[in-house]
Amino acid sequence: MLRPRLVYATAVRVGLGTGLGGQEIPLSERFFAGGSTTIRGFPQNSVGPATIGTVYPGGNAMLVLNNELRFPMINMFDGVAFVDVGNVYPHVSDFSLSNVRSAAGFGLRVRTPWLLLRLDYGFKLDRRPGESVGRLFFSIAHHRCRQSFRRLSSLRIGSKAPPDAEPPPAVPPVRKYRTGTAAR
Repeated sequence: MLRPRLVYATAVRVGLGTGLGGQEIPLSERFFAGGSTTIRGFPQNSVGPATIGTVYPGGNAMLVLNNELRFPMINMFDGVAFVDVGNVYPHVSDFSLSNVRSAAGFGLRVRTPWLLLRLDYGFKLDRRPGESVGRLFFSIAHHRCRQSFRRLSSLRIGSKAPPDAEPPPAVPPVRKYRTGTAAR
């Protein structure tokens, strides 16, 4: 069964940070990119300048642009085509819209009543010598988050029930019973 639903989703993330009093930002607080939630096609946290070999220390600035076209397939299956662009910069002064890495690819979504399964393959569009062609990612999301959002988005604030709607069921009064005996 085909569902008449086509979704274009986009996200922009910009991060800029400096240490207080000229201190360096600790590694745990730096920006990282690459992986299933940022720039697909690259291993986790591997976008940006590398120090020795494949050690990526992160940076003080980050740019990530995600574009995704989601389209229905059959029953519980959705297809995805995406383009991700971005980079991590060692210092805020290095931030540049022209110095970015990019990946494009496709994916499959399987919607179950309990989980959302994601399978994506990203191809590096600007592959450098020694780099792999791309990367495969698999993830599991809790489906209830999507259902809760649907419920919240369907609420209408300040709306009245239609005139032919049934009144809500009456709530019986709460009766208080005393337990035990009291001395008189």
